[in-house]
Amino acid sequence: MKINKELLKKSKGRIIILEGLWSVGKTTFCLYLQKHHNFHFVQEPNHIKAKLKIKDRKVITNWYFKEHLKNLKKAFELASENKNIAIERSPISSLAFAKAFFDDNLFSNKSVNEVESLSREYKNQPYLVILKHSNLPSLVKLLAKNKRMIIYSDLDFLKKFQRYFCFSVIYWKRRVVLI
Repeated sequence: MKINKELLKKSKGRIIILEGLWSVGKTTFCLYLQKHHNFHFVQEPNHIKAKLKIKDRKVITNWYFKEHLKNLKKAFELASENKNIAIERSPISSLAFAKAFFDDNLFSNKSVNEVESLSREYKNQPYLVILKHSNLPSLVKLLAKNKRMIIYSDLDFLKKFQRYFCFSVIYWKRRVVLI
């Protein structure tokens, strides 16, 4: 991926949100921005590290949405201090996952409005970068090897999840880069 280094040097208070399926390089890219371009890295939440004892996937997905929203708010606050932010995933992940995995709209327009009002509140224009996995069958094999992730190793689910990432962007109404 080519990066406009001059733009990164000149811009302050910029937010770059990285979205995508598992193992596409979101963390690696955020760490690159942190190391080479002095970005603050806001990591994606992790329900296992948070030691949640919940087994219900809808409850966990709702938890992720709320945590992503908190992270996004943190990113906006840092950006308002003229700091550049690389954030790994956003509420869009939860919206796309809910639609792909449960095949329903777990989150109403109220959830989308929460994200939009946060964006308006901080008057910031984040860039949303969606990293697409180039080889979904390889990802299926990778996920199938992991006991916790095997449930997501269905090719049709992954295609839907990836498609809903792109579709969810319509609600975001921001600058989007598909990679």
